[in-house]
Amino acid sequence: MKYSNTHTQASFLLGGIGTGNISLGSRGQFHSFELFNKPGKNNLIPFTFALIRIKEKGKSPIIKVIEAKYQPPYSNSHGLDGNHGHQGAGLPRLQKSTIEGKVSICEVIFYDDTIPVSIKLIATSPFIPLDEKNSGLPVVKLQYEVTNTSSKELDVTICFSTSNVTGEGIDQLDWKENCNNNEKVNRYISKNGLQGINFQTVGISKRDINYGDMSILTPDDNVSYKLKWLNQGFYDGLTELLHDLENHDKLTIEPIYHDDLKSPHKTPLETASLCIHKTIKPNNKETFTFYYSWYFPNRYLSWDSSHNQFTHGEQGGVIKNFYATFLDNSVHVSTYFHNKSDYLINTTAQFEKALYQTTLPQDVLDSIAYNLTILRSTTCFVIDDGTFMAYEGCHEQEGCCFGSCTHVWNYEQSLAFLFPKLERSMREVEFLSETDESGNMAFRSLQKLGMSRWQYHPAVDGQMGTIIQLYRDILLSGDIKLLNKVWDKVKASLNFALSYWDSDNDYVLDSQQHNTYDIEFYGPNSLANSMFFGAIKASLKMAKIMDDKKHIDKFTIIYEKGSKKADEILFNGEYYQQNIENVNSIRHQYGTGCLSDQLFGQTLAHISGLGYVLDKQHTKKAIYSVYMNNFKKTLHNHINAQRSYALNDDGGLLVCSWPKGDKPVLEFPYANEVWAGIEYQVATHLLYEGFVEQAYTIIKAIRKRHDGINRNPWNEVECGNHYARSLASFGLLIAASGYKFNLIENEISFSPNVKNEEFTTFFICEKGWGTYSHKERKIKTIYGNLDDIQLKETK
Repeated sequence: MKYSNTHTQASFLLGGIGTGNISLGSRGQFHSFELFNKPGKNNLIPFTFALIRIKEKGKSPIIKVIEAKYQPPYSNSHGLDGNHGHQGAGLPRLQKSTIEGKVSICEVIFYDDTIPVSIKLIATSPFIPLDEKNSGLPVVKLQYEVTNTSSKELDVTICFSTSNVTGEGIDQLDWKENCNNNEKVNRYISKNGLQGINFQTVGISKRDINYGDMSILTPDDNVSYKLKWLNQGFYDGLTELLHDLENHDKLTIEPIYHDDLKSPHKTPLETASLCIHKTIKPNNKETFTFYYSWYFPNRYLSWDSSHNQFTHGEQGGVIKNFYATFLDNSVHVSTYFHNKSDYLINTTAQFEKALYQTTLPQDVLDSIAYNLTILRSTTCFVIDDGTFMAYEGCHEQEGCCFGSCTHVWNYEQSLAFLFPKLERSMREVEFLSETDESGNMAFRSLQKLGMSRWQYHPAVDGQMGTIIQLYRDILLSGDIKLLNKVWDKVKASLNFALSYWDSDNDYVLDSQQHNTYDIEFYGPNSLANSMFFGAIKASLKMAKIMDDKKHIDKFTIIYEKGSKKADEILFNGEYYQQNIENVNSIRHQYGTGCLSDQLFGQTLAHISGLGYVLDKQHTKKAIYSVYMNNFKKTLHNHINAQRSYALNDDGGLLVCSWPKGDKPVLEFPYANEVWAGIEYQVATHLLYEGFVEQAYTIIKAIRKRHDGINRNPWNEVECGNHYARSLASFGLLIAASGYKFNLIENEISFSPNVKNEEFTTFFICEKGWGTYSHKERKIKTIYGNLDDIQLKETK
């Protein structure tokens, strides 16, 4: 999907998993520099833009910022460039642009019929499934492709500028608040086939939380540079740079004018520029390549970035990002990237191409691909021992809802399939660090970061879901070692469930059940129990792998008795409801409501190949009822006193509805909202049950809401930006392809739920990835080694 410069909300993230990121807007502008181990929406680094200088012999040069023109509104108390934004808003820009990004490659095409060249920007960060190391590099490759559309030879320069904000951990929109404490140094670097500018801060300890550096480097040879703009105040620095470009073929290294007076307007800002110069013949194209890299290795050994809730440990309260275990600084980052560039970029492109070869509607593929942005956002990070950790989402300047929350991350499928080692690190933390001897699992992980254990009600959906996810992870990887490590904690978790949530020993959970809606349900309900029976079936499978005969018998009895009874008492003829005598006797229940998540455990069970956890026909009828009752084509007349993620002309799936009446006086929080993550898990389930058009209708509504005008296509907000629950969208691909996997037996199979004999799909397991053709009944390996994988017969 292409978005124009008028789609002002369209903004694509660039960067690696756990590295922080930069956003590229629809005009081609750089913004939201989130490089400093915390969110930073709308944070600007002053004067970060590229200028193009076009010079035909005998004529004055044309100079423009390589961005499309600003879009309304233009209101600001000090003008568009006021309040120290310093983005050169008054400089000429290009007429129009379009932006298109899928996984990790973003193209911005610029249009301007007043200049004799065409310009395209290709921005890329490596993203290679199964290669978590090289998918976690703090670097962006910027390629400006310039084509001479005239009949004359042209001298073309692209000048990339940025400012030194190292050493401060910038977290304000006003950069001046962050540039007053330390001396900053800009150095010219030329080694290992790269040249450019490195930005550092003098005298800061390598263990300081704000330690780090940045670089703008290029593999191109014909360069010039200005290490330091004039910074005596006012607008002299940018003015002098423009004078240089207007009157010289190459930049002067130092400011051409020096003012020894102590100006009251002098700033602490150290801005530098790097130029690449090329001559382009008529109808020829040249590429100008920059590597923008950063290195801020230290993060607080705490979820709280203000460090207020931390007891210092052996490392002095600081822990390293994973990328800092094999990279030394930003120059090393760019050198490492440059040396592997062909592999990194080509394989990233191969993955994107393979994913989009899947025979599914564009809206579905976009939903799968666009949400991979979440993994590269500041929602997620990877610490030095390779453990993946995450918030639920992000506020503008802080993480939101810490602790790799189990009842949110249970919805996620993308990380599990694409980077299974990172996913399994979450299982180890959940079972080995956060599950106590009684089997009580803390649903927020704190102890890994040296904090005290989370003290709150255990979450039934979170705790049971992790067991289903564990079984999925073992099948995807064949990793029996992990099962051996956590098996005792799995059994303890189920024993805890029976003692804590089953008050009458009938194998149907009915006691106080904390859940993802941040409240407790009371009485039997199918959200908790579908998760419970999914966990029991998964544990039964794992007991057989472990040859644990005692628990094979135990889990068989629990499932057979509990599932049958739950179905009898919860199915109302159309869907599964909550069994509670008086829905108004306790706040925040749903009673006869049609809960969209009522069969979430069944969705997870389908993905993990566990079959049905409740009656098959009742399940089909119930998920169809979810669609019929909860999907709204328009929300014009919808009453919602809660948060609004969809409104007016938007369509969407409500979290809950009450088609039979009996709506509680105080329904549970979020019931009237629309959550994209729940929509994806419901759509996934609909695909499994054969309700293909209904699933597609939900997905179309999500994409229409995130149209680049009303909302960002690459940021599905729930409780924070880049919210983790939307990573459920990868389940759409698993369901549509009917993909089954068992690497313990080295077997995979496909049974597409989409009726198309020509069906082709991307697939992945621990050993590699590629495409599957249903017509040919063959797999094509693109990455890894799948020689010992058997393709079982498909229907």
